[in-house]
Amino acid sequence: MKRRTLRGEVDLQDAKLSESNMLVELDLPKRERDFFAYLYESRHVIATTVAQHMNASRPPSCEISPPNKWKLGSFNICIPVSVLDHPIERVLIRFPLPYKIGELHFPGNTDEKLITEAATYAWLDEHCAEVPKPRLLGYALSDGRLYTRLDNMPPLVRLLELFRRQALKWLGQSTPCLYIPHKTSLLTTGYLLLEDIQKDGISMLSDTWDIHCGESFKRHNLFQDLARIMLAVGRVPMPRIGSLTIDKRGYLRLNNRPLTMTLHQLENDGINTGIGRSDTFSSAIDYGTDLVEFHDRYLRDQPKAIVSEEDGQLQMATFACMRMVLPHFFPKSTRNGPFIFQLTDMHQSNLFVDRDWHVKSVIDLEYAAFLPREMELAPYWLNSQDLGGLRGHPEGFNAVHDEFMAIFREEERRQSDERLPRANAMQQAWQTKGFFYQHSLNLRIGCINLFQYQVLPLFKPEFVSDATFVRHMMPLWSTDGEQVLARKMDDKDRYDQAVQEIFEG
Repeated sequence: MKRRTLRGEVDLQDAKLSESNMLVELDLPKRERDFFAYLYESRHVIATTVAQHMNASRPPSCEISPPNKWKLGSFNICIPVSVLDHPIERVLIRFPLPYKIGELHFPGNTDEKLITEAATYAWLDEHCAEVPKPRLLGYALSDGRLYTRLDNMPPLVRLLELFRRQALKWLGQSTPCLYIPHKTSLLTTGYLLLEDIQKDGISMLSDTWDIHCGESFKRHNLFQDLARIMLAVGRVPMPRIGSLTIDKRGYLRLNNRPLTMTLHQLENDGINTGIGRSDTFSSAIDYGTDLVEFHDRYLRDQPKAIVSEEDGQLQMATFACMRMVLPHFFPKSTRNGPFIFQLTDMHQSNLFVDRDWHVKSVIDLEYAAFLPREMELAPYWLNSQDLGGLRGHPEGFNAVHDEFMAIFREEERRQSDERLPRANAMQQAWQTKGFFYQHSLNLRIGCINLFQYQVLPLFKPEFVSDATFVRHMMPLWSTDGEQVLARKMDDKDRYDQAVQEIFEG
């Protein structure tokens, strides 16, 4: 007998072999159906809400697209909306998927994802407007707070607000961002409202990547635009590690934990990462230490974190090593900042390009944060491999990495910004295996092999296959390692029994 997951049907054997927590995975289809049903039942409210954002004084008519036109991603669903008699003819209202980002176990995660992404749009508007992206027209949070871009507000409101902002400038005070609170959202979940950027001749990079990635002309255009975007986004450094938010008065604040995809994925499995929403960091070492603790907590709390006693020993030894070598990959001269704003989810499906592969828009600006400069890396997918493919044979990545870095270095030189020489740090990360160490810190699944095959040999080549090393390093993971190992084997037995009962039920 098979059971359905969001990735397809699985049988009992596949479920037991999967690295994912199948007790969570098997529950997701029902939660997805319930959420989609809520959105469908709310489609008239959604249309009214979009109309209010588009013109707060004289709302236009809006038409919600049918469900077969809705666009489902990994963490969001986008609903296209046609706006009648308006200069912007089509918009997307984008809802985070609460069942994919830990909302069940950690209420407030949906709003955290929304407010940090809205703040990213506002930050880019203010500090690097040349970054191509959709226009954020408005957003709302689950508590009903609704915000609309200033230029869509009624004329009198715009006039008064512009006068207030000018007065603040005269007084030497900072001004809030362009999103103005008004009305109350009737929806019980938050959203972003974005301009639809799809046009003729523009497509997702992932649609044509496999066909044209070998063409040097298009690849050069892409690499050049990626370099310009990365340099622009990180132009203004900050003294702390964290993500931006917008406070109730409309001001940008760096007061949220550095929100990453891995953090929400762990919390979606019910794992407490130990980082509160208001936690920020002044040291790369402190942040890196907490990232290693992500792995510790995953091992302790995920019911199927280990599959055997040997696997548990290997994981414990690896995490102990990751913690020990942490200072090697964060030089003392830079570990206390300044820190660079980075878009951590910039992959082929989040880049829209023209026929010549010039980047016309970056979408899904979620999971952006100010991070240590050692975490700014060339995209791992530049030679069509995932991180698993780079694990054993990274030599094939050398040429394309050198190609990208030459373009990045030239763009940095052309912009004459030598305050933070970022190309040098990125090249050093590749040469010293920091590239793999940083990805090991941030990967939830696959970090063991990546660290074992690419990072440990830097210190002692035989570490990879040295069972004596594993046996001696494992006790350094924690004083209760043996007890945890015994408990995890019991956890696995109970987990396998629970999964079997679901298939037999």
